[in-house]
Amino acid sequence: MGLSTMHPAPQSPALHTTVGPFESLVKNASDMFSVINPAGVVLYASPSVERLTGYRADEYVGQDGSWWIHPDDRKVVRRAVLASMRSPEQVMRLEVRFLCLDGNWIDLDTYATNLLDDPSVGGIVLNSRDISDRKRAEARLRETEARYRILIEQMPVVSYVMTDGDENEILFFSPQSVDVFGYTPEELIARSDTWLEDIHPDDRERVWRSHVETNLTGERYDLEYRFRTPDCGYRWVRDIADAVAQDTDQGGTGRRNWQGVVIDITAQKESEQRLRDLQLRYQSLVEQLPLVTYTLANDAVQSPLYMSPRFETMFGIRRKPGNRMRASPVREFTRMTANAHWPPCAMPSRPESRTASNTVCSRATGGRCGYATRRS
Repeated sequence: MGLSTMHPAPQSPALHTTVGPFESLVKNASDMFSVINPAGVVLYASPSVERLTGYRADEYVGQDGSWWIHPDDRKVVRRAVLASMRSPEQVMRLEVRFLCLDGNWIDLDTYATNLLDDPSVGGIVLNSRDISDRKRAEARLRETEARYRILIEQMPVVSYVMTDGDENEILFFSPQSVDVFGYTPEELIARSDTWLEDIHPDDRERVWRSHVETNLTGERYDLEYRFRTPDCGYRWVRDIADAVAQDTDQGGTGRRNWQGVVIDITAQKESEQRLRDLQLRYQSLVEQLPLVTYTLANDAVQSPLYMSPRFETMFGIRRKPGNRMRASPVREFTRMTANAHWPPCAMPSRPESRTASNTVCSRATGGRCGYATRRS
């Protein structure tokens, strides 16, 4: 199919004698069989050519086969025919686009076998199969993969794919790994055998235990830990992964792979630590005040939620040496206030104002709230 640029050529006189036995073998085949000479002229075409291309076999025979080949594929055909002539024992495989009668192109997967020395054939045999559906599916898959890759690379998280089992080989890391871990995807993949060493020592055992358990159960992996960066600092990350079985129908092995994302939560952890520090400073300040500070639940019972330590001295609750306090401050306050007679200044109508009112009341009474209690 394509060593010459000839237009319609006369049929070879030996055609009928060389292809008779061959035709009896392939006339009912679903694939298209054809025979060409070294110049690319078609000597024979099986009846299936009409089903695949719309042309009758007699319209195809005697013509320069390159006319139906896509211009971008003609060089591929020429190289395959030349290679077949140089190495007759080698079967050449090539994929070409073929022009059909309706003007559409189909994709053919073609095997070329040199039988020029076989007197019953006397040509190069081409066995062609229509793979258009497969090519379209591959094109759709490439488009989907391209869109998926663009989406992955734009997300503010690190995506990765890791094999299942003891080895847990890293197959893929997204480019965001540089921002989170400080390593390129290639560097992280190269370090996959020693990844546990980059986990903070205080987190290492917990991470490894969870890693082993999820490998056994296949349940979701969701863990927070600290990862060492190239500058020997640590970043907090949240690692979430799910086990996904490879589809054997799509060429997979049927084994599981872990597909996951890693989210940088360093800023969140730093904010939480600052909040804890502020709470400790606030608590220290409150506990040094010369009054009782408390918080009541905004419910029907108005149960105390917090009571500052000065409650113990203000209400006479003491610890005896070697003994525990007979009730916790909150429980004691609950018992006392159950029968308390609160003056208007100490018990305002709006619950959110009670802490402020209690403070005012303490100042007015020289340190003790202005209410009377009946102790049992």
